[in-house]
Amino acid sequence: MIYFLYGEDSFRSREKLHEILAEYKKRRGQSPDVAWFDGETDDARTLRDVGKSQSLFQEKKLLIIERVLLNWEPVEKVLKTELNAWGDDVNIVAIFWEEGSEKDVVKLAKLLKSKDVKAQEFPQMSPAEARGWLKRYVGAHNLKISGNDLEHLLSNFTNTWQLVHEAEKLSLGGESGEPLFLPEEKIFSFLDYFLIDERSALRALARLKESGLDGHYLFASLVGHLRTLLLLSDPAIEPKDLHPFVVKKGREKLRRVAIDEIQAMYERFFEADAKIKIGMNDPYSAITDSILFSC
Repeated sequence: MIYFLYGEDSFRSREKLHEILAEYKKRRGQSPDVAWFDGETDDARTLRDVGKSQSLFQEKKLLIIERVLLNWEPVEKVLKTELNAWGDDVNIVAIFWEEGSEKDVVKLAKLLKSKDVKAQEFPQMSPAEARGWLKRYVGAHNLKISGNDLEHLLSNFTNTWQLVHEAEKLSLGGESGEPLFLPEEKIFSFLDYFLIDERSALRALARLKESGLDGHYLFASLVGHLRTLLLLSDPAIEPKDLHPFVVKKGREKLRRVAIDEIQAMYERFFEADAKIKIGMNDPYSAITDSILFSC
């Protein structure tokens, strides 16, 4: 069985992914056989091994394969040889997850089209759809917020991650924040402080969390920032695809931070990512730990 979850609404698609994972764990007991592959951080060659059982006995195995489009060419070669085997194996359930519209994921969708795949898209909701969805979410999670507060959220926030964050905050007696209209500017400000100024970085992180920014998105932004710094540290590589402003800021930071510290932080994020995937940590806690570790 192969599932394909995608769409611009990454909150609802991740929610569906975790529903499938929870149901699988419920059926398989305390030690389910689950393998993760992330195209952003994992070597494409390891994808060949994720479907192989480590047990002498045939057991059900769940494969969660995400963000393969970030490293498409080598991953595509592996998938072309492995997909048929996964589709025919009754003991394997594979879930592909991607963030983006149908147009954004067309390469993977085309490859999966010839297989027996259950695909589900999670597009951005219309105002009416968001209202119905948020009401159901509030009811299912027993959140205590008034009808007026609900309308306030729907009037000010369109991102599903923000809607959920603000609804949970209101339910706990807090006040809803302002809409996050320019998240990139706030993220860039945070990245400027990261590895440089612990106190300012922690304050900027708190503001980003308060605004409802998706922790997974911020975590990925930090990984990309560290990768850029490592790239810029190599004089043999010409950063042709980077914006001149990014190159300038990156080289300024490299003059203040040792490259071995950046490499150590990059490796630390790999370890944190593995814990986040299995529910042993969350993105914001991992980022906080990394700031305290670095300064």
